[in-house]
Amino acid sequence: MLWVLDTAVYLLFKKIKAHKVHHTHEHTSCGCGSCSTKSTDIGVILGAGLVPCPGTVTIFIFCLSLDMVFIGFLSAVFMSIGMSIIIFIVAILSIKARKETHQNEKLIKFFEYASLFFILGLGLVLLIS
Repeated sequence: MLWVLDTAVYLLFKKIKAHKVHHTHEHTSCGCGSCSTKSTDIGVILGAGLVPCPGTVTIFIFCLSLDMVFIGFLSAVFMSIGMSIIIFIVAILSIKARKETHQNEKLIKFFEYASLFFILGLGLVLLIS
């Protein structure tokens, strides 16, 4: 669960660093590094994707101990489908919310930092428990 803290601290550091640059223009033709980059933070994406879901692993190991490999496999597949549907819905809602609030800079900054601190808090709760 330490990867949740690492990811939250990394994203918070990047957000603070980006706000120090103070770029407010919408285009990518200025030539600076922060405007022209097309990076998707592949390291964070791969790091989060390589860590298996603890619930899926637990169910799969339980099914293996009962010699029900196919049931374990189906459980893992359907848990993955369910999580992907939830993540898809949240992504669509966040895109719609960003479009609705794109002119309110204070609200955008609040939600950006609040979400990072929420992730950091969840990571601390997972670490403590």
